[in-house]
Amino acid sequence: MPTLITAIALLSTSSALVAPNDTFKLEYTFDTKGPITYVITQSQSITQDIMGEVSQSTESGALFVHRELIATQDDGTLVVSQRSKAYSFTENLMDENFEFDSTNPAHDPLKSDYRVATQVESFGWNIEILMSPQGDVVGLNNADEISDLIEKVSDSENQEELTDMFSLQTLTGDYGPFWHVLPEQAVGLGDVWERVYTIEDEDFGFIIDQTMTVKQITKTKGGQTLHVDIEGTINVDEAMLSEFPPFMKVTKNTYSGNFIFNTALGTVTNFESTISLDIAGSPGEGMGDVIISSDMKLQYKMIEN
Repeated sequence: MPTLITAIALLSTSSALVAPNDTFKLEYTFDTKGPITYVITQSQSITQDIMGEVSQSTESGALFVHRELIATQDDGTLVVSQRSKAYSFTENLMDENFEFDSTNPAHDPLKSDYRVATQVESFGWNIEILMSPQGDVVGLNNADEISDLIEKVSDSENQEELTDMFSLQTLTGDYGPFWHVLPEQAVGLGDVWERVYTIEDEDFGFIIDQTMTVKQITKTKGGQTLHVDIEGTINVDEAMLSEFPPFMKVTKNTYSGNFIFNTALGTVTNFESTISLDIAGSPGEGMGDVIISSDMKLQYKMIEN
């Protein structure tokens, strides 16, 4: 029997473009006949150029998760079960390297390291996410169960991080970029819509204004595949800017990406985005520039089980 991914590939070979005026309602249904596996990859690169002295730090992480629709509430809210099963993380900071792979037994001594401990601690936890058909995360269906699991964690700092990890604010910020992208109305080729979401931290936050455009629609057995481009800007809050000297201003604040939505499966099968943020300025005439450049990339991809 072919796997889900193989079936999609076979269907794609016989795909055809849909009629120009056809429109489709995009909603999450997770009609996948069982759990599916995603890999969520996040990376960040920060470059500091202080009057010609350049330094760079990078980090990246990949989380493998199983997701499955387990219920639909009377008001249409979806209950989506998620379990993480593997995690890898690398960091290069001031020429010091750290690498971790949960599938590598040689890395077992690193499982308690602060950079990976909370992800490892929550392996296998059943997280029941509540979300609207358009992808708006509204809470946890089993919040009390998760609270009990957190209380059993022996390290108090890990407890605090896990509490924050499964808070509504964090869930919305983590999943909003690649779940809450669907339009309220049916869309066709060339249609455009907007979404706005906020990323918040204890010390700073920013708002991303996104404009989505349907670039291609292909017809496959059982549904359609929509390819959507994303362009946007980042509005940085004053609290974040106040952490920098007054002479430094935002000089670049772009957001770009794309995603693929499969109507037969009722889910985004691939999402990619890049946030580019530069803050720069000169402390005085003839003193050179201070430039801090940050690139944050996110990929969310359905893979073979």
